[in-house]
Amino acid sequence: MAISLTDSLRSTIPATYILTVDAGKNKEQDDFYPFYLRALNKKFKVQIMEADHNPQIKHMAALVNLLQEEK
Repeated sequence: MAISLTDSLRSTIPATYILTVDAGKNKEQDDFYPFYLRALNKKFKVQIMEADHNPQIKHMAALVNLLQEEK
């Protein structure tokens, strides 16, 4: 279920979009690239990570490092 934030303060909520890209592909080939572009358009911080769509399974250390940097 989607939520709709209508308060003008919604833009003050910090957000980071992580685009995971399979090894050997570029970001434009990823199925989630349109959402990455939308995040850029909304002025979100973006990160690109080489991993499949579930980095918490095979790239846990790299994901943890990236999340710790976001503090």
